[in-house]
Amino acid sequence: MKPKNAIILLAIVAALIGAIAIYELGIKPSGEEKEKKDLLLFPDLDLESADAIEIKSGDTAVTLVKAGDTAWAIQGDGFNADPDAVQKALDKLKELKAANVTSRSKDSHADLGVDEKGTQVKAKAGDKTLAALVVGEQGTSYATSFVRKLDSDDVYMIYDNVKNVFTAKPETWRDKRIFGAELDEVVEITLYQRPESQEGDTGAAAADGDTAEKGPADYVESHFKKNDKDEWVKVEEGTTAETAFPEADSIARALATMRASGFDDKIGLKDAGLDPPSKKAAFKLKDGRTYALHVGKEEESKYFVSRPDKGKVLLVYRYNVSNAFKDKKEEKKEAPGMGFDPGSLLPPPSLGPENE
Repeated sequence: MKPKNAIILLAIVAALIGAIAIYELGIKPSGEEKEKKDLLLFPDLDLESADAIEIKSGDTAVTLVKAGDTAWAIQGDGFNADPDAVQKALDKLKELKAANVTSRSKDSHADLGVDEKGTQVKAKAGDKTLAALVVGEQGTSYATSFVRKLDSDDVYMIYDNVKNVFTAKPETWRDKRIFGAELDEVVEITLYQRPESQEGDTGAAAADGDTAEKGPADYVESHFKKNDKDEWVKVEEGTTAETAFPEADSIARALATMRASGFDDKIGLKDAGLDPPSKKAAFKLKDGRTYALHVGKEEESKYFVSRPDKGKVLLVYRYNVSNAFKDKKEEKKEAPGMGFDPGSLLPPPSLGPENE
């Protein structure tokens, strides 16, 4: 082959390789991304500015409102919303696909549950509605759902149980973290417990000035703090003496990460044994924030508890409460003695010829 022809051939090959590379790295991916975007129910949805989610099903409704960078609250409920559940709802809105058209007729809405009786969901930024849809009945299986955009008659079957994500019951959105603090942020703990002889005695109401930071006279106080070496110590009551108490790390963990197992909106503080409480805990974080926990009576292996700054009654498993109030070192118990000489159980020595 002549050198000139070889150069031309190499140029053609290089051009082909370049065209393939451009397609694979540029045109093809952008085309795939466009195809994916076109399949979305809300293709241009930007939820960065979303500050409210409204969900309504029949007479039940809930509104989640943004209360910080990542914090959300349940409007009119007095509880924070579970941030993970809220983020899941926002992500679900962005990923819903309009791929499987079930019906384009309004006449089918009632049968598929996407009429006015369906669950209406709106994501909003101020007065602007960013996304609005109706979630209907389950599809052909538990893991499918019928949905439609609020302003469209088209109904789609989604391969997901969307109805469970967008529930209109306020209590299902409640954040079960009682404090939501981090273990390494806790630097000081004070526990107030009644003597064992007074356990379960609600007694008279606490004296004026009784707070989570200061217990009444009939409470036994235990105080723990981190020293300059970032080690937990116990401050002896009525003195400045300190003794190493690494077990306080478990107390800090139990308090900081404590979660409610449920909520009781009907019982009052007094009926729950929280007025006055049988136990109290207060802890301080590195940034100066303080939190308090009140513990009431026990029912069915759960304690009624409350945060005095919230006034809501929650339920916490006995195990978690017990871990938060272990203010004494656990003594290692030795195995109990047998009470006799084990050798006495051995048979007498044989009377062989040498012993006769």
